[in-house]
Amino acid sequence: MFRKNDKSLINARWVTLACIILLLIAAVAAGVVLCALAFDQTILEGLYGEGAPPVDLTLFISGIVIILVFPLLCVFAWTFANLRFTQMFDLKLIRNKLYGIYDPILEKYVSTKKERKEIRQRFRQ
Repeated sequence: MFRKNDKSLINARWVTLACIILLLIAAVAAGVVLCALAFDQTILEGLYGEGAPPVDLTLFISGIVIILVFPLLCVFAWTFANLRFTQMFDLKLIRNKLYGIYDPILEKYVSTKKERKEIRQRFRQ
């Protein structure tokens, strides 16, 4: 009865995870590029002229900060997104219990194997 609605929630969870992973990869790649550009003499001469320093510390530090900080932000984003999805799964399970519907797909996301086995036995009786 509610399969289509429940399936979109599960798909949204996986799309969110994929977007966070792609964002993480892009940020780490950007940090590596910034670190590499900090040592490029042609760019440094373009920025500073003839007396260019051997390393642009601003670019190098920016790259390191991106490489170190952005993965932590992605972990926090996934943690809070997962918390929100778990809340939505719980609401859907409460709805299913009110209608007397057992949905093993939703149960998989919010319970352990032992709990799922007990729930299945209760619905069979």
